[in-house]
Amino acid sequence: MATLEFIRYQHQKIELGVDSIGWSKSRKNPIPKLPQIIWENNLPWSEANIWALEQSTTSARNIKTVRSSMSHIYAYAKWLESESISWRHFPERESERCLTLFRGALINARNNGYIAPSTTSQRMATVIRFYKWMDKMNLIDSERPMWKERFFKVKIKTSFGLEHTLRIVSTDLAIPNRKIISSLQLEDGLLPVSLAAIKKIINLANTSASQELELMLKIGFFTGLRLGSITDLKVGTLENATHMVNTGWKQLSVGPGARPPVATKFSVTGKVLIPQDLLSSLKNYSTSTRRLKRQALASLENQNLLFLTRYGNSYNGDDSRAVNVEMSRLRSKGKKEGLTVFRGFHFHRTRATFATELMKVALNFMTVDESIQFVREACLHKNESTTMQYIKFIESKEAMSDTADAFTNLFMGLGGLIKMTKHDLTFPKLLIGTHGTPWDLGIFLYVGAAKSPRKYISEGIDKGDFGLIDMERLPLIYDFHEALTTFIVQGKSQKTIISCLEDLRKIYVWADKNSQPMTHENILSAFYLWTEYLLERAYVKKEIKPLSAYKLATKIANLIAKATKVCGPKPGKSIMCLTRMKRPDSRIESLGKPTDKLNTSQLFEFGNILTSICNTLDVKTIRGELPIRIAVDDEIKIKIVGHLHQPDLDLSTINNKGLLRSALKNRQAMPDEEHLLDKYKRYSIIKLRVECELLIFIAQTGVNLSQAIQMEKSSYRWQTNGENLDVFRVYKNRRQGDIVFRCFKSYRKHFNRYLKWLDEAGLSDFSDQLFPFFSKSIVPPRGSGTTFTTTKALFKKINKPFFGPQLLRTNRINWLLRRSQNVELVAAEMSHSKYVLSKHYEKPHYESITQEIIKYHTQTEVLLSSPGPGLCTKGHQPKPINDFLVNSPKPDCISSDGCLFCDKHRDVMSFDYCLKLTSHAFFKKLEISYYHASEKEEVHPSYRVLDRIMEKLKFISEENEIQQKWVKEAESSIRAGRYHTLWDGHIQLLEVLI
Repeated sequence: MATLEFIRYQHQKIELGVDSIGWSKSRKNPIPKLPQIIWENNLPWSEANIWALEQSTTSARNIKTVRSSMSHIYAYAKWLESESISWRHFPERESERCLTLFRGALINARNNGYIAPSTTSQRMATVIRFYKWMDKMNLIDSERPMWKERFFKVKIKTSFGLEHTLRIVSTDLAIPNRKIISSLQLEDGLLPVSLAAIKKIINLANTSASQELELMLKIGFFTGLRLGSITDLKVGTLENATHMVNTGWKQLSVGPGARPPVATKFSVTGKVLIPQDLLSSLKNYSTSTRRLKRQALASLENQNLLFLTRYGNSYNGDDSRAVNVEMSRLRSKGKKEGLTVFRGFHFHRTRATFATELMKVALNFMTVDESIQFVREACLHKNESTTMQYIKFIESKEAMSDTADAFTNLFMGLGGLIKMTKHDLTFPKLLIGTHGTPWDLGIFLYVGAAKSPRKYISEGIDKGDFGLIDMERLPLIYDFHEALTTFIVQGKSQKTIISCLEDLRKIYVWADKNSQPMTHENILSAFYLWTEYLLERAYVKKEIKPLSAYKLATKIANLIAKATKVCGPKPGKSIMCLTRMKRPDSRIESLGKPTDKLNTSQLFEFGNILTSICNTLDVKTIRGELPIRIAVDDEIKIKIVGHLHQPDLDLSTINNKGLLRSALKNRQAMPDEEHLLDKYKRYSIIKLRVECELLIFIAQTGVNLSQAIQMEKSSYRWQTNGENLDVFRVYKNRRQGDIVFRCFKSYRKHFNRYLKWLDEAGLSDFSDQLFPFFSKSIVPPRGSGTTFTTTKALFKKINKPFFGPQLLRTNRINWLLRRSQNVELVAAEMSHSKYVLSKHYEKPHYESITQEIIKYHTQTEVLLSSPGPGLCTKGHQPKPINDFLVNSPKPDCISSDGCLFCDKHRDVMSFDYCLKLTSHAFFKKLEISYYHASEKEEVHPSYRVLDRIMEKLKFISEENEIQQKWVKEAESSIRAGRYHTLWDGHIQLLEVLI
């Protein structure tokens, strides 16, 4: 296997003599530990080694950066040797090229958790940069392009508000690792720890770590200095500390301008705060026997350093790993003692903690501007925007913590290289499970085979049911196979590949039915006719949705473009332009108030049922007698029958002893010596518990189903943030980046109980997946999803709606949006951009829209009292309504009847207003009874008024249940003779006259 070695490179200069050429040492400083790669056959990789030397000498790169780059090239070299592939291997088939295969290997390693997403992207980028350099230096000669270049435009803004557009060049081999800037993250993406956690960390360091590491942690927590600055502190820095008047704090001068100088990031010079007690402890350590012994071993240039290793070396040296080693040991010790604060704890989190706590205190005593300036100077931030992150973090964390905990409580009811033979068109790397049928594009060579069930096609081909191979189809099918194989090698998800195969099968079924030749020459015309068929199904026959038809056509267009090697930035789109297929308008439908309220209440009822099922189905209950009865509340009763065919059978009615014995045996508890998974009889109950836990997990974290089912027990990790925030970090293929999913403290106890249940049930012995699924004698492919058949059947039996993963995530997002009223905050919480959240997840909300409209009118209109019920706007300037009828009272700002027909009249949503209207209506009824029609038989104005009042009361009662109760109560008051005080006297007087 290849090795990475380090040499001390001494620069040489040439000396030309009369008859000789000599070399002598150059005055340039030698390069210590220059990385060099040696192949397994002990020959150097000259090209890579020359690249490392050039990077070290002709560029402004630091030697550490060169070593980091060479470590990536070294990993590439080891992979090349393990796969027996030459680094110059660029054949005609794209799927067999060394860089394409290496990209797929990196993605597989990333998806399996062997390397981090950021390392994956950086490693591929470094290898591409190395090949670009070799191409520039003519060190590699390839007959065909090694990659396709892509061009992007990125807009950036300067600190003065000026906008610039940069043209970025990338390749199709690049592995994206996109990140969303979140208000719930601080500098370097780390989070602070709580004050209680600080005490636990320092106490453990005091007993289980060196004195140097303990002091370093204290400096980090109480001064906010970075590790690089801490390890470069001098004894003179402590002696030159200045005093802050009227405080118990001192100040240390750091930076290149300090005396003595102390290294800082971006070479910022300034003063940092340090408590008096900590400064005294550091001074005592500087004169202690322990440090003086280390100083005696140190070189002259390091003797003034405050912290030295036991060999007298600097902790800040190029190759020093002493702090990292000690931190690793301290974390391991903390985890063994059950201290969860050490999970995900890194030294730089001490700085994030100091800045966060300092900002909290500053905001209590200073203005926002003063707090930003104070914390910026204390933390030596180069830019003010870095300091602003702490204010956003403090505000966002409190808001999101309360909102997400409320959702949790309501939901859960808590307070190698592919070698192909001539006609081998299979996909060996595509996982299928024990009972799956392997995919083989060879079936498309037989006309009529595509429409048959795949598991019977091979048998039909052997019998000759589909005739002979159509050799004209072979070249195009080979290219389709090459395109799909390239997708697999590049690391596309299994689900995406299978979806492409299913869609490809659909066009071949159509082609067989319509006698369309599927060849290179005819594929575009066949695709056009197929899209016409899809348009007919979508818009004429209404068999499929227009959007589904468009997505299906787009997927096949992209596959055709890949197979036929269509050039251009978006080759699939250019093929779609040849058809009449257009993307349908995605208009958001309005949600009515009954539907919206029903979804919210049913959602939380759904979560309560899931939680009750999970809490009941412990190992003892699952092993116990059948059926299992669960009482969610007084109304919802659940019966889990397992494998029983007649769960309601009355055993007392069975006279046959054999049948009775069999019935009792099926219902009895499992023997203690029998393993829960030895027999399949309890599989459905176990599957129900796992499905319910998976749905709760998705509802609490917002994780996609595809990510959740692939998570292993070892891949999740809690990262404590105070007492509230825990973090899951997974890679999302569709987004092509590292995603942070958050869940809060209310759910953590439930999740820990589930992990314990996995161990007790024995599922952890059979699978390392967080949500394992089993079937009788069937092993599904790794990462395959679930359709929640068991849970759906149960909810159908109790006549309750089922919420799938997508509905859970959408409802959770909309609930958080309505509670927080902060799109940016919820987008960060759900690891989405604001655009994606608003376009694909946010749904219209009837009550929210109504409140916004009322708020708008309240802020923009000045309302005045009117002669009639309700209020008046626009300063008593009467104007009739648009549908003003003949004989209706005219608005004149004098008559109460006229106000009802004025465009400036405004209703007031209250019981008092409803009582006014019903009293007014009763008065008009009395008035009509006193009226005698004239010979012209004109409609009396009181009829118009009465109709208008009834129309308003109907509108008010249909708004919501509360307003409906107002109207009914007002009508009851009129029947009981209790009128509004404004109309009581008029009604009594009119009753006397009648």
